[in-house]
Amino acid sequence: MWHVVPDEWKPRLRAHLRAACGEDRDRLSARDFRGDQSVHLTFDDGSFALFRYAFVVLDEAGERCLVLTEHCGYHAFPVGAGGVEVVRSVALSGGQDAEPGAAGDGGRKAGPRT
Repeated sequence: MWHVVPDEWKPRLRAHLRAACGEDRDRLSARDFRGDQSVHLTFDDGSFALFRYAFVVLDEAGERCLVLTEHCGYHAFPVGAGGVEVVRSVALSGGQDAEPGAAGDGGRKAGPRT
């Protein structure tokens, strides 16, 4: 089943969950996924994939990654030259009631990439 993490990735998932939420487990919960976080992969040919409500776990060599999503299961990919990024959205200053264009960029603002 797609929602059961492969055994080879369980130690890495356990380490991620220990670091992220202080819990020693290898099973996922809905609270493991942030609504403001996405994972962006860029492949060697310039194409890309974007997963919302997701986080990523890398293998020890940094050559493969497992993207875990809240609603679409997990997906394993090679990490190419374009790499993998975790992207978090941020609220515009002034909140939803701010005047259009108040951010100084037409009301559109990209979130920070970490």
